[in-house]
Amino acid sequence: MLAGIAASDAVCCAQLGIRSRGQDHRQAREILGKVHPNGMQMARLLDELLSAKDATHYGTILVEYGRALRLVQQAERLVLSARKTMVKDKI
Repeated sequence: MLAGIAASDAVCCAQLGIRSRGQDHRQAREILGKVHPNGMQMARLLDELLSAKDATHYGTILVEYGRALRLVQQAERLVLSARKTMVKDKI
């Protein structure tokens, strides 16, 4: 999960020169949505990760296996998409 969140920050910094620094996670989503291409797709992936962040990091409730697997897959997709976007910017 944190890999996906870090990837969203990295791609925003690389392409836009900014990242969200506030407590309002909607701001991070809005900034990520400006990344081209696939910013809105990455923002949706980030939304899913952020929606589970409190429960998975700070909560006392166990996350079901299926949900945990989906979150890992979302993070992997977000990292891959961010990596592809940053590589395209370098070419």
